[in-house]
Amino acid sequence: MKKIFLGSVVLTFFSISVLLFQLSCSDESIAKTSSTPINKIVYSRYDHVLNQDDGIYISNYDGTNQTKIDISIPGAPTANLSNPRLSPDGAIVFFMASFPVGGKPSYNIYSCKVDGSELKVVQNGGVEKWEYNLGGAY
Repeated sequence: MKKIFLGSVVLTFFSISVLLFQLSCSDESIAKTSSTPINKIVYSRYDHVLNQDDGIYISNYDGTNQTKIDISIPGAPTANLSNPRLSPDGAIVFFMASFPVGGKPSYNIYSCKVDGSELKVVQNGGVEKWEYNLGGAY
């Protein structure tokens, strides 16, 4: 009888601890992050014939409000910009830039705000292009 009573007490405490754990993992107790869709796309555009309007653009999902992001890489005015990705909040653009340095191609990953300001080097050159793939920059 003593073993049954002791087993019941242990089982009761175990059930209470599982219940408390479940309550602590409920949706209300988890810090919520913003998952509001930003409804924007970012893409690179190239005119291989006239070499005009090359660069990275941002627009609405439906293609309206196309805006070229004014990005200027210091010392590389003819850099090829490609593989753009938006941060989850839509405030930062990550992209790859390639340009010649000393007769050899240099491939770097940069970030900047969607207006082109606050340009930063994320990964600095010397790596072959096919090793970079900005699958998701979050």
